[in-house]
Amino acid sequence: KHITLKTEKRPLTTKGYLNQLRRDGKVPAVLHNRGDESMHLVLDAADLKKALQTPAGANVLLNLEVDSGEQYLSRIENLQYDPLREGIFIHADFGQISLDQSIEVQVPVVITGQDARVKDEGILSQSLHEIPLLSKPDAIPANLHVDVSKMTIGDVFVVADLTLPEGCTAVTDAEESVISIIAPRVAEEVTETETDDSPLADLETAEEPELVE
Repeated sequence: KHITLKTEKRPLTTKGYLNQLRRDGKVPAVLHNRGDESMHLVLDAADLKKALQTPAGANVLLNLEVDSGEQYLSRIENLQYDPLREGIFIHADFGQISLDQSIEVQVPVVITGQDARVKDEGILSQSLHEIPLLSKPDAIPANLHVDVSKMTIGDVFVVADLTLPEGCTAVTDAEESVISIIAPRVAEEVTETETDDSPLADLETAEEPELVE
């Protein structure tokens, strides 16, 4: 499903003008036209936020409808947020795409079956929370499910074990770990090692310097 967003062309102008757009609930944006000249746009922040709330999330396909009536099938390449105000957009970058050309996307990993897993005191460790895929735009999955119900201590679920939709290819090394079940003692040792190797650990054990007036 493609979401249509109405946009308008905007001039290259001052920071004051861009800040005024943001105060008015607008988002300055740029459409990168696959090698052609970029197009500077402005769109409604509420419309963009609503588009991001679909199951596709940041991988949603967008028909950017410019005030001239032209439409450009595109995807979100980058979103900049206000560091001081949660959920407020500062700028958006879109990239024009073609339905017959694969693109690289990040797809979230969703774990299922935890309640059905054997009670062996094993601790679930998730190495990858997103998997980069090459996919045709219309074949991008909303997420990738990993069923851990039959995994026990010592088991490792790697990228090659993922069931990918037709037309999708994983970019990550096939043997890279996604989920593993580790023994409690091993998990404790890993945590202790990370703590000992951290710069903060050295600071905590270092002697306080003498104060010189």
